[in-house]
Amino acid sequence: MSCGDQECPLPRNASQGMLPGVTYLSAAPPQASQGQPLTFYSRRSVYNGLVQYYGDLVFQKVDSPNPAYSMYACQIACLCSDKRFLFAITLPDHNPNGYKMLLSRISWVSFQARVSNTEYNVMTHTYNPVQSEISQTTIRQVEEKQTGVVYKVDNHPLKLELLGNKYYHATGTIGDALEMFATVIYFT
Repeated sequence: MSCGDQECPLPRNASQGMLPGVTYLSAAPPQASQGQPLTFYSRRSVYNGLVQYYGDLVFQKVDSPNPAYSMYACQIACLCSDKRFLFAITLPDHNPNGYKMLLSRISWVSFQARVSNTEYNVMTHTYNPVQSEISQTTIRQVEEKQTGVVYKVDNHPLKLELLGNKYYHATGTIGDALEMFATVIYFT
């Protein structure tokens, strides 16, 4: 039994013995939080939904302001004075800056559609939004902060933040939020 460079689950029957050189997770059964049943959630449907919405755009690795993460970006063309970008924030990787990767290949932990004054030497894309299950998913306001408004995303373990001190509606969709280019999405 090989688990690559990840930890392997503990064998169910301890009499099966343990393999030498393998790190096992705790034998204790997982505990559900707050009486909720444990459920498996795959991020793939969210990743695929954004690829469907934008297309499989080419992102390039850029300097991350936070060394605990890597950052990939692409610019979105618009007939406006704003510089609009999409950012896919990932766990740290060893790819050099400038490394190109399709959105479908990025396992991001945070996805951002934002305006930025920072100059990034990345590819510029156009897109025609294609509605998907994820872009039509309802968001509901749960908190107002000094930096913006936080929303819970229906049926997904996601939160969405609309940045800035503008008036935002109490409900909407992920697609509505993405088009504002003041959006941060992250898994909870």
